[in-house]
Amino acid sequence: MAPGGGFILATVHNIRPEVPPENLIALFDTALEYGRYK
Repeated sequence: MAPGGGFILATVHNIRPEVPPENLIALFDTALEYGRYK
């Protein structure tokens, strides 16, 4: 982990059926935009 800690995002196989697809898209987009320590 980088200094200051953080959240580790990992792939899973148990996404609940009631999760709207828009939420998953937002998750992936956010991970791509902010998911790297600099």
